[in-house]
Amino acid sequence: MAGRKRDPIWVHFVEMPAADLGKKGARAKCKYCQKDIQGLVCRLKSHYENCNQKGNEDVDSDTTNVNEPPQLLMHQEPSTRSNMACAARDNQYLGTTSTKQPKKKLCVQSVEKFILKTTTSQKEHFNELIAKFIFATNSSFRLVEHPLFVQMIEGIRPGYKPPSRFDISGKPLQAVYDIERAACTKYLKDKVVNMSLDGWSNIHNDPIICTCVTTEDGETYLTDTIDTSGN
Repeated sequence: MAGRKRDPIWVHFVEMPAADLGKKGARAKCKYCQKDIQGLVCRLKSHYENCNQKGNEDVDSDTTNVNEPPQLLMHQEPSTRSNMACAARDNQYLGTTSTKQPKKKLCVQSVEKFILKTTTSQKEHFNELIAKFIFATNSSFRLVEHPLFVQMIEGIRPGYKPPSRFDISGKPLQAVYDIERAACTKYLKDKVVNMSLDGWSNIHNDPIICTCVTTEDGETYLTDTIDTSGN
């Protein structure tokens, strides 16, 4: 028959029709002890080596000695070695191979890369940017507490909570003031400017005077605000 050559170990066993025995898979009966076992090559070889009743019965002269050392089997024809490789593959598929497979190293991924964190320094920087927007647009400090504004910020940066109106009037206000004052001082150094003063009342009806300077480039800078209450 065409196909893979049968293992020589079968000369010591009689193949039993599985359907007649009411069992699944190939079955075999030992010629010496008449034991019925599963018809897997590895099972047959194991039983033959441990069978106490096996004799010196002659086997077919064209079969290979099952007790032949492995190193001699390696010198067989390539087709025989191919059959042995196929048998080893089938045994491995059935879970009967004795060769231990190397354990795969379990790769455990950290959840850190799936979490967007906001550090303390980042939060201070974001608060400063929001404060600059409020101050530059002369917007009410209450704007930062508007639900839609909070929703917008949380959508842009999940996990970051924007500052309240009280936070805006505290540390960010002083930080932005210091930054802008330093920038104006650096820009106006050694510049020729025109100074102007104007007085009016603010929203609290407090009398104030504002001092501004205008450069030759047409840029105007507020330099000072003077409270003239009582004068």
